[in-house]
Amino acid sequence: MKFFELPSFAQTLLLGWTMLLFIGFVTLSILSLVRQFKVGILSCLLSILLFASLFALNFSKKWNNDSPLPTPSWAVYLSNGLFSILWILGLIGYLSLDKNRLSARSPREAMDAFDVGICFYSQDGLPCLVNLKMNELSEKLTGFTLSDANAFYERLQKGDVLKENQPIRLGKEPIYLCEDKEAYAFLCFDVEGDKRGRKELLAHKVTELYHLSQGLKKQTEEREEWNRRLKEYGFQVENYIREKEILSAKMRVHDGFGKWILVTERKLLSPLSREEQLALIAQWEKGLSLIKTGQEEEEGDSLDEAESISKDLGVELLFHGDKPKNPDQRKLLFLALVTCLNNAVAHAHATRLDVDITSSPFGFSIQNNGDVPRKTIIEGGGLTALRKTVEKEGGRMEVTSQPSFRLTITWRE
Repeated sequence: MKFFELPSFAQTLLLGWTMLLFIGFVTLSILSLVRQFKVGILSCLLSILLFASLFALNFSKKWNNDSPLPTPSWAVYLSNGLFSILWILGLIGYLSLDKNRLSARSPREAMDAFDVGICFYSQDGLPCLVNLKMNELSEKLTGFTLSDANAFYERLQKGDVLKENQPIRLGKEPIYLCEDKEAYAFLCFDVEGDKRGRKELLAHKVTELYHLSQGLKKQTEEREEWNRRLKEYGFQVENYIREKEILSAKMRVHDGFGKWILVTERKLLSPLSREEQLALIAQWEKGLSLIKTGQEEEEGDSLDEAESISKDLGVELLFHGDKPKNPDQRKLLFLALVTCLNNAVAHAHATRLDVDITSSPFGFSIQNNGDVPRKTIIEGGGLTALRKTVEKEGGRMEVTSQPSFRLTITWRE
């Protein structure tokens, strides 16, 4: 079917379509000639071709009514379709010019895309070029856009900013923590090679560095605190060792003298031979020499020695329960036995000591068959020293006098 054989509305539609394409190509030609000459020339040629087609279709029948152009209708559809595709491609190419070509606005657009605040200004503070980031920071810090760079920089150096912002460092290179918890460092310097003396003000984001420095500062403070605690702990350990040595010496003197006095008193109740007298004197001399030099008497098993002492004092020592195997526990039990033996013989005139031992947790109680105390027991040197030893080891000690004397010690868990 020929074009002029189509219904009137179809002819009108095709002619309108062709006219719109013609107008589109003319517009694209004008815009492209300014920015891309080759695309503009091509659009002009296509516009001329479309105009010729439109002229031929619309006016040929008027000029030659008997023999109009035998243009097939499909050719008109096809040509308009091709021209439409070409116009769309041309429009896409024109719109992509801004992305692929530099323009007079390209430097400014590039500066606005930076996450760094940039401001070039003259000697009197008048900004020549300011990007969006610097204006944004000026509003955050002062409440105003940047209009006087000299005044803005002076305020930054002095800390004259809105209270929502925290100055980290003032002076020539100020640093601020803004309300949004982002930190910025400001630098100002002369533009190199500029004869007019213009300057450049930069604002760099240093949030990550700021948080790292804060973390390092916190770690340093914690390390200093630990060092201080370690020093205090060292002093406490020294004092503890010193007090423990003094306490050990006191107990050694107390227990030694108490044991020797009671043994000597018991042996002097009956006549002694010359050898026994010399042996007793030698024991006193040895004990006094050890106390004077600060040395400890060579000991075997502490509990065996306690049994030996009780035998010398004429006191029967009875254990109820398993004896401890831990050296510290055996030594503590020995100290308690020696103290109780001295007190039982000297004050209660006892002849037997009963020791009840528990294993879980370790503890023991000691009682004698001597005279019942007439009043509450006041702890003397031996019991006081023993209590300090027990408590320093983390244990508990309890002394009761009614209905009979009982010493109870519970070892630390």
